[in-house]
Amino acid sequence: MGGLCKYAPSLPAFGNMTAASFLRLVPHQEAPTMVCWSYSNRSALIRVPLGWRGIDNLASVVNPQQKEKFVSKNSRQTVEMRNADGSANTHLLLAGFTTAALWAFNNKKEALKYTEDCFVVGNIHDDEEVASRLIDIALSCEETADNLIRDRKLYEKEGIFPASIINRTAEVLRKEKDRGLNRRIAKMPEDEAAKIARDIMHNTFSKY
Repeated sequence: MGGLCKYAPSLPAFGNMTAASFLRLVPHQEAPTMVCWSYSNRSALIRVPLGWRGIDNLASVVNPQQKEKFVSKNSRQTVEMRNADGSANTHLLLAGFTTAALWAFNNKKEALKYTEDCFVVGNIHDDEEVASRLIDIALSCEETADNLIRDRKLYEKEGIFPASIINRTAEVLRKEKDRGLNRRIAKMPEDEAAKIARDIMHNTFSKY
Protein backbone atom coordinates (compact mmCIF):
# COMPACT_ATOMS: atom_id res chain seq x y z
CA MET A 1 0.00 0.00 0.00
CA GLY A 2 2.82 2.38 0.84
CA GLY A 3 4.49 1.68 -2.49
CA LEU A 4 1.32 2.37 -4.44
CA CYS A 5 0.85 5.66 -2.57
CA LYS A 6 4.43 6.74 -3.26
CA TYR A 7 4.16 5.89 -6.97
CA ALA A 8 0.59 7.19 -7.35
CA PRO A 9 1.48 10.61 -8.84
CA SER A 10 3.27 8.97 -11.79
CA LEU A 11 1.39 5.67 -12.25
CA PRO A 12 -1.38 7.38 -14.29
CA ALA A 13 1.25 7.74 -17.02
CA PHE A 14 0.44 4.10 -17.79
CA GLY A 15 -3.19 4.01 -16.62
CA ASN A 16 -4.67 7.29 -17.90
CA MET A 17 -3.18 7.93 -21.30
CA THR A 18 -5.68 10.27 -22.96
CA ALA A 19 -7.13 13.69 -22.16
CA ALA A 20 -10.57 12.08 -21.82
CA SER A 21 -9.26 9.98 -18.92
CA PHE A 22 -9.11 13.03 -16.68
CA LEU A 23 -12.61 14.37 -17.39
CA ARG A 24 -14.10 12.10 -14.72
CA LEU A 25 -11.38 12.71 -12.12
CA VAL A 26 -13.04 15.66 -10.42
CA PRO A 27 -14.19 16.17 -6.80
CA HIS A 28 -17.65 15.07 -5.59
CA GLN A 29 -18.13 12.58 -8.45
CA GLU A 30 -17.09 9.42 -6.55
CA ALA A 31 -13.82 9.68 -8.46
CA PRO A 32 -10.33 9.83 -6.95
CA THR A 33 -8.56 13.19 -6.95
CA MET A 34 -5.98 12.78 -4.15
CA VAL A 35 -3.40 10.19 -3.15
CA CYS A 36 -4.99 8.18 -0.35
CA TRP A 37 -6.32 4.73 0.47
CA SER A 38 -9.28 3.39 2.40
CA TYR A 39 -11.67 0.45 2.65
CA SER A 40 -15.08 0.81 0.97
CA ASN A 41 -14.62 4.49 0.18
CA ARG A 42 -15.33 5.76 -3.32
CA SER A 43 -13.48 9.05 -2.83
CA ALA A 44 -10.19 7.22 -2.20
CA LEU A 45 -7.67 6.54 -4.95
CA ILE A 46 -6.92 3.04 -3.63
CA ARG A 47 -9.55 0.78 -2.07
CA VAL A 48 -9.10 -2.42 -0.06
CA PRO A 49 -12.73 -3.55 0.10
CA LEU A 50 -12.85 -7.11 1.48
CA GLY A 51 -10.30 -9.24 3.26
CA TRP A 52 -9.11 -7.00 6.08
CA ARG A 53 -12.66 -6.21 7.17
CA GLY A 54 -13.53 -9.73 8.32
CA ILE A 55 -16.13 -10.36 5.60
CA ASP A 56 -16.39 -14.10 5.06
CA ASN A 57 -17.46 -16.52 2.32
CA LEU A 58 -19.18 -14.08 -0.02
CA ALA A 59 -19.07 -16.67 -2.82
CA SER A 60 -21.64 -18.78 -0.99
CA VAL A 61 -24.19 -15.96 -1.29
CA VAL A 62 -24.32 -16.25 -5.08
CA ASN A 63 -23.35 -19.95 -5.15
CA PRO A 64 -25.52 -21.53 -2.44
CA GLN A 65 -24.48 -25.06 -3.43
CA GLN A 66 -20.83 -24.30 -2.69
CA LYS A 67 -20.00 -26.00 0.60
CA GLU A 68 -16.26 -25.38 0.79
CA LYS A 69 -15.01 -22.40 2.74
CA PHE A 70 -11.92 -20.34 2.05
CA VAL A 71 -9.10 -21.32 4.36
CA SER A 72 -7.29 -17.98 4.43
CA LYS A 73 -8.88 -14.54 4.39
CA ASN A 74 -5.60 -13.07 3.15
CA SER A 75 -5.67 -15.24 0.03
CA ARG A 76 -8.66 -13.40 -1.40
CA GLN A 77 -7.64 -9.83 -0.64
CA THR A 78 -8.18 -7.34 -3.45
CA VAL A 79 -6.73 -3.89 -4.04
CA GLU A 80 -8.37 -1.42 -6.42
CA MET A 81 -6.44 1.40 -8.10
CA ARG A 82 -9.45 3.48 -9.08
CA ASN A 83 -8.11 6.06 -11.52
CA ALA A 84 -6.94 3.76 -14.35
CA ASP A 85 -9.35 3.23 -17.26
CA GLY A 86 -9.66 1.73 -20.74
CA SER A 87 -6.87 3.89 -22.13
CA ALA A 88 -4.31 2.08 -19.95
CA ASN A 89 -1.31 0.23 -21.29
CA THR A 90 -1.99 -2.74 -19.03
CA HIS A 91 1.46 -4.30 -19.42
CA LEU A 92 3.23 -1.13 -18.33
CA LEU A 93 0.66 -0.39 -15.62
CA LEU A 94 1.08 -3.84 -14.04
CA ALA A 95 4.86 -3.44 -14.30
CA GLY A 96 4.44 -0.11 -12.50
CA PHE A 97 2.45 -1.79 -9.71
CA THR A 98 5.18 -4.42 -9.41
CA THR A 99 7.88 -1.76 -9.21
CA ALA A 100 5.91 0.05 -6.49
CA ALA A 101 5.60 -3.18 -4.49
CA LEU A 102 9.33 -3.90 -4.84
CA TRP A 103 10.13 -0.41 -3.57
CA ALA A 104 7.89 -0.99 -0.54
CA PHE A 105 9.51 -4.33 0.31
CA ASN A 106 12.95 -2.74 0.06
CA ASN A 107 12.00 0.39 2.04
CA LYS A 108 9.65 -0.96 4.68
CA LYS A 109 9.96 1.87 7.19
CA GLU A 110 9.25 4.61 4.63
CA ALA A 111 6.50 2.53 3.01
CA LEU A 112 4.76 2.09 6.36
CA LYS A 113 4.90 5.86 6.87
CA TYR A 114 3.18 6.37 3.50
CA THR A 115 0.58 3.77 4.46
CA GLU A 116 -0.22 5.53 7.73
CA ASP A 117 -0.17 9.08 6.33
CA CYS A 118 -2.36 8.28 3.32
CA PHE A 119 -5.11 6.34 5.10
CA VAL A 120 -8.50 8.10 5.19
CA VAL A 121 -11.97 7.48 6.57
CA GLY A 122 -15.07 8.98 4.97
CA ASN A 123 -15.39 11.36 2.04
CA ILE A 124 -12.15 13.33 1.75
CA HIS A 125 -13.94 16.23 0.04
CA ASP A 126 -16.05 16.80 3.17
CA ASP A 127 -13.04 17.18 5.48
CA GLU A 128 -10.77 20.15 4.76
CA GLU A 129 -8.16 19.07 7.32
CA VAL A 130 -7.75 15.67 5.67
CA ALA A 131 -7.75 17.10 2.15
CA SER A 132 -5.10 19.67 3.08
CA ARG A 133 -2.53 16.99 4.00
CA LEU A 134 -3.02 14.82 0.90
CA ILE A 135 -1.25 15.11 -2.45
CA ASP A 136 -3.40 15.91 -5.49
CA ILE A 137 -3.20 13.48 -8.37
CA ALA A 138 -2.39 14.93 -11.78
CA LEU A 139 -5.23 16.63 -13.68
CA SER A 140 -3.90 16.04 -17.19
CA CYS A 141 -1.69 13.82 -19.33
CA GLU A 142 0.91 16.57 -19.47
CA GLU A 143 1.10 16.86 -15.67
CA THR A 144 1.37 13.08 -15.45
CA ALA A 145 4.25 13.16 -17.95
CA ASP A 146 6.00 15.71 -15.73
CA ASN A 147 5.55 13.41 -12.72
CA LEU A 148 6.87 10.41 -14.64
CA ILE A 149 10.02 12.22 -15.73
CA ARG A 150 10.52 13.54 -12.19
CA ASP A 151 10.13 10.04 -10.70
CA ARG A 152 11.81 8.09 -13.49
CA LYS A 153 14.59 6.81 -11.20
CA LEU A 154 11.96 4.95 -9.18
CA TYR A 155 11.06 2.96 -12.29
CA GLU A 156 14.51 2.59 -13.81
CA LYS A 157 16.30 1.63 -10.57
CA GLU A 158 15.17 -2.01 -10.56
CA GLY A 159 15.81 -2.37 -14.28
CA ILE A 160 12.14 -3.06 -15.05
CA PHE A 161 11.64 0.09 -17.14
CA PRO A 162 14.24 1.01 -19.77
CA ALA A 163 14.85 4.74 -20.16
CA SER A 164 13.43 4.56 -23.69
CA ILE A 165 10.03 3.42 -22.36
CA ILE A 166 9.88 6.31 -19.89
CA ASN A 167 10.86 8.82 -22.58
CA ARG A 168 8.38 7.47 -25.13
CA THR A 169 5.51 7.35 -22.64
CA ALA A 170 6.11 10.96 -21.61
CA GLU A 171 6.27 11.97 -25.27
CA VAL A 172 2.92 10.30 -26.03
CA LEU A 173 1.26 11.93 -23.01
CA ARG A 174 2.48 15.41 -23.89
CA LYS A 175 0.94 15.15 -27.35
CA GLU A 176 -2.48 15.33 -25.67
CA LYS A 177 -1.80 19.03 -24.91
CA ASP A 178 -4.36 19.01 -22.11
CA ARG A 179 -2.63 20.96 -19.34
CA GLY A 180 -5.24 22.92 -17.37
CA LEU A 181 -8.12 21.47 -19.42
CA ASN A 182 -10.27 20.43 -16.45
CA ARG A 183 -9.88 23.85 -14.85
CA ARG A 184 -10.92 25.60 -18.07
CA ILE A 185 -13.93 23.34 -18.53
CA ALA A 186 -15.03 23.95 -14.94
CA LYS A 187 -15.33 27.69 -15.69
CA MET A 188 -17.42 27.22 -18.86
CA PRO A 189 -21.22 27.36 -19.13
CA GLU A 190 -22.70 23.88 -18.74
CA ASP A 191 -23.71 23.42 -22.40
CA GLU A 192 -20.32 24.59 -23.69
CA ALA A 193 -18.48 22.37 -21.22
CA ALA A 194 -20.56 19.36 -22.29
CA LYS A 195 -19.75 19.98 -25.96
CA ILE A 196 -16.02 20.26 -25.27
CA ALA A 197 -16.11 17.04 -23.24
CA ARG A 198 -17.97 15.19 -26.02
CA ASP A 199 -15.47 16.39 -28.62
CA ILE A 200 -12.56 15.21 -26.50
CA MET A 201 -14.16 11.79 -25.99
CA HIS A 202 -14.94 11.42 -29.70
CA ASN A 203 -11.34 12.27 -30.56
CA THR A 204 -10.19 9.64 -28.08
CA PHE A 205 -12.50 6.99 -29.56
CA SER A 206 -11.15 7.69 -33.04
CA LYS A 207 -7.61 6.90 -31.85
CA TYR A 208 -8.56 3.44 -30.69
